[in-house]
Amino acid sequence: MRKRYGKITALLLTFAVLVLLPAGPGGAATQKPQEYLKARINDVLQALNDPDFLKDRKRLEEKLTKLFHEQFDIAYTTKLSLGRHWRKLTPKQRQEFVPLFADLLQSTYIGRLDDYNQQKIEIKYGKELIRGKKALVKTTIITEGKEIPVDYKLINRDGKWMVYDVIVEQVSLVRNYRSQFDDFLQKKSVEDLMAELRRKIAENLANRKKKQEARQ
Repeated sequence: MRKRYGKITALLLTFAVLVLLPAGPGGAATQKPQEYLKARINDVLQALNDPDFLKDRKRLEEKLTKLFHEQFDIAYTTKLSLGRHWRKLTPKQRQEFVPLFADLLQSTYIGRLDDYNQQKIEIKYGKELIRGKKALVKTTIITEGKEIPVDYKLINRDGKWMVYDVIVEQVSLVRNYRSQFDDFLQKKSVEDLMAELRRKIAENLANRKKKQEARQ
């Protein structure tokens, strides 16, 4: 259950997912989606360029983990990622699956921060498309001499803009997981999938621990 990315694309997908981690309340309804997104990206860049980052990555990981669990509305992203299978889950299974998926995203993408060495990242903002309660903001990330398109999908939740999907080089986070989950659930059960997520989370945490011990 793994989509392979090039190193740069994987790193930028990590950066894009970090934008999902709120540092405070979502953007107000009076705030345009692009304005909200710019503020969030600036928050992430500021955190990643903290002089103490390379000295104490564990501290930053703990900070991002705390922010992830505080306010990120993972339920909608989980629902979209499961697609048609979401309707088949019992209320208890939904209650268990949502935090599991949150832990998977957290352990997968925050764990990839080891590949970030304060590379220069420039953001160019493109079109902003708004349809009702949903919006699409197009951006281009420029790093290491490459220009990579990164699009953000947002939804207005109770008057606040929230990112629920990121698309890096036409690879959608939601569609990627939906494809993986669909393939898995055509052969096995939801309980089997949750067991696989727990296994993958444990593997990610073990790999991160090894990297942290190697840096000491």
